[in-house]
Amino acid sequence: MFKLICNAVGVDWVEVVEWNNESEVLQETGLKESDRLDIIDPVETRWVGRQALIAELINKLQAECRILSLMGITGIGKTSLAARLSVDMELRQTFPILKVVNFDQQPPNFEVVVKCLVGETVAADKELQKQPEKLVMIAVGALRSHPCLLVLDMAEALLSTISDGMHDFLEPAFKQFLEQILKVDRMPSRVVLTSQYRIPTLAEGRYSGSRQEFMDLKGLSESEALDLFQAWDICPEEKELELLKRIIHVYEGHPLALRVIAGDIRSLPFAGDVQAYWKEYGQEIEDVERMQNSSAPKNKGDRPRLDRYSLSLEDLVRQRVESTFKRLYQSSRLAYLMICMISEYRCAVEKKACLIMIEDLCSEEEAKSAFLTLQRRFLLETEQNTDKKTLYRLHSIIRRVALDHLDKLEDE
Repeated sequence: MFKLICNAVGVDWVEVVEWNNESEVLQETGLKESDRLDIIDPVETRWVGRQALIAELINKLQAECRILSLMGITGIGKTSLAARLSVDMELRQTFPILKVVNFDQQPPNFEVVVKCLVGETVAADKELQKQPEKLVMIAVGALRSHPCLLVLDMAEALLSTISDGMHDFLEPAFKQFLEQILKVDRMPSRVVLTSQYRIPTLAEGRYSGSRQEFMDLKGLSESEALDLFQAWDICPEEKELELLKRIIHVYEGHPLALRVIAGDIRSLPFAGDVQAYWKEYGQEIEDVERMQNSSAPKNKGDRPRLDRYSLSLEDLVRQRVESTFKRLYQSSRLAYLMICMISEYRCAVEKKACLIMIEDLCSEEEAKSAFLTLQRRFLLETEQNTDKKTLYRLHSIIRRVALDHLDKLEDE
């Protein structure tokens, strides 16, 4: 099939790629053996948790699911989960060839994917670059030729915001490529995308729930988070266990933040002593607990330091969230204003309470569009009250940064 497609578009398949074995494929694409799992270091991550979810996703990928989208806020574990799937022995037997494109390190253009799948020769062909539909056919043909697991990490870089807050692909070739993967009659390969934004609807939604699956990731459960600490050699005594549980609850199981905290506890000067860590930083956790238990529904004076009370949190957590706000500011000013203003809410509120925050700045429809933008970027957490009404709030870490940005807005 791959040869036929290459012949149909006028490309010498021999010059494109040799599919004799995996090592040759890695060599052809310029992907070193040591880089096959370069989206994450499994040893440093010390993977824990989400076992039921992993089993569910493996079953989906081995069944009909051709495109799996892992989505959620920064640091929630999308890339880690994709990496965990890529080293699963069941999936490696089904899809022996692994390809990884990290759009944080690569330019967000389709030629990068073509290069990864079939090599530099085709990707650099000037004539083919003028005919993206042919590049799409070649890339899809490569995936149809041999079972491959293709990971497209940080796929939000491929998207732009259009009117009404929706997202679309910067290059139409990406959408054509993914739609062809859904549409063709036989597809032995699978694609896993990670994104902070919801991936646009493909093929008019005809294959959602079968050939295309969306997974909105949330934080780790308490037991999973405790396993994370144990994996980082944090073995608390009974009285220390409750302190860790309080930390997990305040951070809502956020994997990146908890991993950073585990690393801090393990390192000097704490050397694994949870109580010593608490004496240094426990006040920050207690401040958030008081805010969460307060009877006052709003207070823009809250200043929890969840993302910055240590250098590690400042460097690895706060900066990531700041990048999210920067992108939001550039692409959707009203959504940026809304998230800043609803950061005053300490508790979950109804949708109308979010919309009212910017009602003097825009029309009702524009406010609703801004709200949808926040939803599509997974910046709103949801819960239900006793009347089964859906309520919305900000994740604790997101709220802290939003409060900072609210101050800047008022200064301006």
